[in-house]
Amino acid sequence: MKYDAIVLGGGPTGATAAFEMARRDLKVLLLEKSEFPRF
Repeated sequence: MKYDAIVLGGGPTGATAAFEMARRDLKVLLLEKSEFPRF
C-alpha cells in the first residue's frame, strides 16, 4: 500500500492533521497505540 502521509498518534493534533490531509484527497495512514476512545 502507498500513502501520501503517515501520522503517528491519534490525539487531537494527529487526528486533526490526518483529517485535514484526507479532506484534501491525500491517502493517510493514522497509527495509534491505544484503543479508542482514549478518553
